[in-house]
Amino acid sequence: MESPNKKRDRPAKKIMDNERNAGGSGMSEDQVEKYLERLKKRQRALVNNPKKVTEILISSGIYNEEGELTENYR
Repeated sequence: MESPNKKRDRPAKKIMDNERNAGGSGMSEDQVEKYLERLKKRQRALVNNPKKVTEILISSGIYNEEGELTENYR
């Protein structure tokens, strides 16, 4: 059985993490630019590969094996 203190510590840790991360991502402008370029390339790759997009949607449970939306997403 978990101790009650352990449960109380989790929200406090989450608040501390949020406060620490609120100042920004910690990335320099150059790093942000490189990251955005990678995202753009990844997006273009997915747009040019609909089969891969379908695989991702099926694996995430949004589409079923027949390529139709699952009940949760209708």
